[in-house]
Amino acid sequence: MDEREKRLEQVKRWKYFNPLLYEYNVLDHTKKLVWLLEELLPIIEKTHSSIDKKKTILLAKIHDDIEIVIDDITAAEKEQMTKEEKNQLEENEKKAVERLVKKYQGTMEGYSYRDLLKEALEKKTKEAKIMNMVDKFDSFGEALHEIHAGNKKFSKNINNSLPDPVNFYKEISRKKIKAMKGIEKLLQINHPILKEPETIEVKKIIEQGKKHSRESLKEETTNEFYNHWKRVIIERGGEEGIQILLKKFNNE
Repeated sequence: MDEREKRLEQVKRWKYFNPLLYEYNVLDHTKKLVWLLEELLPIIEKTHSSIDKKKTILLAKIHDDIEIVIDDITAAEKEQMTKEEKNQLEENEKKAVERLVKKYQGTMEGYSYRDLLKEALEKKTKEAKIMNMVDKFDSFGEALHEIHAGNKKFSKNINNSLPDPVNFYKEISRKKIKAMKGIEKLLQINHPILKEPETIEVKKIIEQGKKHSRESLKEETTNEFYNHWKRVIIERGGEEGIQILLKKFNNE
């Protein structure tokens, strides 16, 4: 593990939902995002033949590098920001890019590190939009993973004006994806990860929740998205994927 990856591992996700039952750090999230993209890109390529798959994977690997500098900021937090706060965040992100380029300068598999950071941040290209879409899907999967373990904290969001984390990613994030010109039709593909999820009864799932184990990870739930999300991580990630899904939160 290089120094950059060690820094990513130190950035924790879902920090406003303590106590968490499982650990979610940015490095593990990045690995899961890559595995999900490896699963989905051959399907996406059928309707987007010009997609640069290699660059899409690289964007996934570096998309959260700025959080080494500014820490993790959830989509729910961003949703509650004023225009001024969003403008300030954009400035902070641009400054973070410059700091990262000075520290980890150079290229990644032939691509400029600076250009990759800017492309991931701006989300203007098809590759960046697709990466961002699947990024939201992994957050959705993490939220489902927590409620299936019985975490009552996930029955509401950090701000009561927003739906719980599961339904936040199911509803608000998918609306944003549908607004992304050039990739919006991908959500019409009949695939467990891409298609519209069924109704999710969060409180009921939490009540029936249980701690995850190697055996329970293989069990089918009533949620097709969650079943496939787990399957991809286990099949693509192997033992490392299993360990990520079973990684207990340190303060438990």
